[in-house]
Amino acid sequence: MYILELYDFSPSIKTVHITEMFSAFENRSGGFQIKWLDDTKALVIFESAAIAKQAYIANLTNQIAKIKPYTGADKESLRNPGGPSSGSFNGVRPAKTDSVARRLVQGALGLRVRRTPEQIAEEKALVQAAKEAREAQRLEQQRQRQEMDAIFNS
Repeated sequence: MYILELYDFSPSIKTVHITEMFSAFENRSGGFQIKWLDDTKALVIFESAAIAKQAYIANLTNQIAKIKPYTGADKESLRNPGGPSSGSFNGVRPAKTDSVARRLVQGALGLRVRRTPEQIAEEKALVQAAKEAREAQRLEQQRQRQEMDAIFNS
């Protein structure tokens, strides 16, 4: 996905106006999708880097809205339109442990419960796997940003 951000336009602008701005690219290489962020900001999502670059260049001098390559949220959150901030649930939760909750409850009750070495090792492995997944996701986002920069700066 290759994304352009439209911003600083009048709140009276509607989807049809943005569609008209990019109508020349509608039937080319998968076309485009529009995702509204708020009344004065929207994303235009393309499947093809070449088409996104052509659309960007064609609309640089557009008087309706300012345009720039998108560098915001990760692209996975754009695939899930509700996103985590909207309260929707995409079906997959990251692995969590109940160690903090257990420790708080035990402390409040004045209990001292011992965990087995297997439980400790399992929780450490789960936390390590979550850290590695976050790092892999961060590296992928960084790679995608560099790819977008290379496309729009060439």
